[in-house]
Amino acid sequence: MLQAEGPIGRKLDFLIQEFNREANTIGSKCSDVALSRVVVDLKGEIEKSESRSKTSNKGGGTPLKLINIGFGNMVSAGRLIAIVSPESAPIKRMVQEARDRGVLVDATYGRRTRSVLITDSDHIILSALQPETVASRLGGREEMAGEEEE
Repeated sequence: MLQAEGPIGRKLDFLIQEFNREANTIGSKCSDVALSRVVVDLKGEIEKSESRSKTSNKGGGTPLKLINIGFGNMVSAGRLIAIVSPESAPIKRMVQEARDRGVLVDATYGRRTRSVLITDSDHIILSALQPETVASRLGGREEMAGEEEE
């Protein structure tokens, strides 16, 4: 496809979307920490490909976008791979493993962990915000004032 003449943008976007779907399916069905880590790495590579695909036609990189994950803590939106709920056993194992390796960032200020943010740098970030709230901020929609301290 990359060697074909003519526009391939839509085909490439579709292929990347299918890669994402397959990676999500594998991630949701696996219970092995090592396989979960491979899925996270795979999603990071897919995201990089998607970013390259989008910026290659625009002639430049995308500006840094920071999102508030609660209590004034900001995370680079471009570094996030996944925003997940902390209740599942595979996610609990990933959090514990990150804690053991020293790559866990607790941004909850002692509050209950409501979402786990997985980055492309292999860091795990804990947030007191609901996954939906973080995702809506990632999408650019504003949230009601005071929600982050719930």
